[in-house]
This record gives sequence, C-alpha cells and structure tokens, in this order.
Amino acid sequence: MKQLLLSLLLCCAVLPLEARVPDFPDYRDDNGYLYKHFRDDISGEMLPGHDGEVLFWGVDDRMENAEEKWAKVTVFTVPTVMKAKRQDGTVVQMKVTRVGGHAFAHLPNLTTIIIPEGITYVDPFALGGTEAKVVSIPSTWTEYIYDFRGYKCQWERINVAKDHPTRCDIDGVMYDKQQTRLIAYPRCYKGKLQLPATLKVVGECVFEDAENLGKVVLPEGVDTIMRNAFYQSDVEELTLPSTLKVMGRNAINYCKQLRVIRCKATVPPEVTVSEDNIRLDMELWGINRDSLTVYIPKGSLGQYREALWWRKVTNYVEE
Repeated sequence: MKQLLLSLLLCCAVLPLEARVPDFPDYRDDNGYLYKHFRDDISGEMLPGHDGEVLFWGVDDRMENAEEKWAKVTVFTVPTVMKAKRQDGTVVQMKVTRVGGHAFAHLPNLTTIIIPEGITYVDPFALGGTEAKVVSIPSTWTEYIYDFRGYKCQWERINVAKDHPTRCDIDGVMYDKQQTRLIAYPRCYKGKLQLPATLKVVGECVFEDAENLGKVVLPEGVDTIMRNAFYQSDVEELTLPSTLKVMGRNAINYCKQLRVIRCKATVPPEVTVSEDNIRLDMELWGINRDSLTVYIPKGSLGQYREALWWRKVTNYVEE
C-alpha cells in the first residue's frame, strides 16, 4: 500500500514538470544561438510532425562577453541547422524551420536580416524593433506571411526571393505575385514609390507610421484601401482614383502632414467608421481640417457633404 501511494505521489510530482512550457530555450549551441522545441502553448507537449525541428529563439545575452560579441554583428543570417550538446553529453542536430518573436532583440547594430531558404515562418514581432535596414524573404516562407509587418522598424528595403510562390518585390516594396495587392512598405523607404498599374488593393497597415512619404498617387484600378493603410504616416498629398470604392477604418486618420486629397471618384468612396467615432463626432480624426483641401469632380459636392467621414471635411474644391 505504501509503495502504491509513493508511486502516485511521484506521478503527481513529475507530470506537471513534463507538461510545463520551459522558461528558457531547450538548447544553446557553441555560437550562443538559442533554440526551442515546437510545443503546444497549453500542454507543453511536442507538436506532432515536428520531432526533428526546432525554433530559432535568438541570441544568448547571458553568455560571457555577450554585449561585446553581439555589438559587432551587423549582418545576421538565421541558421537552418541546430547542433548542440545535451546535458548528458549527447549531440543533437535538428532542422531550424521557424523564427520566434524578438529573435534579434539583442543585436543592437544589426543592419541586415537574412531569412534563408528552409525557414517557413517568422514571428512578426521578430522583425520589428531592430535597427535593420534590409530584410530578405526566402521562397519557403509561406505560412502566415500576411502577418509580415515591421513594428516601429527601420527597414529601407524588403528583398523577396524571385521564386517565392505568392510574393514578390518591386524595388524593395512587397506585393502579391500578381502585383494586385500592396502588402508591405518599408517604413524608412529611400526609393521613389512606383506603384504597378495592376494594383487593386492597398493592404492593411501598409504605410502605417511610414516616414517621408510625400506625394502618393494610387493608380486607376485600385478599388480598396484597407484598415490603417496610411494611419499616422507622413503622407502630404494623396491622389485617390475614380475606381476607389472602399476605405477601411482609420485608413488615413492621424496623417498630420496631410494637406491635399485629390479624389477622382464622382461617388464618394465608402469609409468604414466606428459607431463611437460617429457618436463623438470624430470621423475625421487626427487631421488638421483647416489645413486640408479635398479636390473632387465637378457636380459631386452634394454627395460628399452627406457621406460618412467626407462630411467632416471643411475645404472642398470642385475641378
């Protein structure tokens, strides 16, 4: 009986430890790179199908001379193979197929991040918050790539592999393969934006917080501007095509440098506005109404004066 009780107690003590997600990465190799197994967020169990794969978790800032070592790194290529010793001395080698959040947080002078072929997913938070100017995207990264976004990043260019199945870049700006959807614009882009004539959709948050946009002319054929597309950007003049039908919530709100909108649509594009903003009379929010002039086609003023969001514009000019 005592032996049975002892066995039960041991089981109770061991099981929670096996199911717990580890606080620290499972492995550190000789370079000081940290790795984790793929695990279920709740149970801590290894995910099926990933027994021979690990997640690149970042660099170890606790190792000796870490600050000096990582300060020297300006170009970083994510490893695709992990080789490290376990505590019992055995050597393990596994494929690296994913990159975790904040993976580059301890590389203060990073200028270029290279995501090599073989990596299938990168956490969106991994790419933001660094000083990196260039990000390279492999053809194998296809999972959740719509989440590709640089939060407060310093990117100047996004390079997409030529053979990527669903994405491409034009001069460092990311589009879908058919160049109908603008997906990611580097926040600190240095080139001159050349939008393709095939463009139909300006994606969610594409220009959010972008610097030095100046004038942006959306080509004829664009029918949708998604949520937060230009939110809090430095755009100064925006030309909207006659084909534009829909603008998502906060698409151009908080653009404090915006002085001119040229909207070629006779019928005002539908703008999604939250009920709270309507109730609080805040449809045109974060824009200096007195400094904004909106140019519209002749004969359309009455419709614009009655339409949601557009009705809050102070200065209209028909042309």
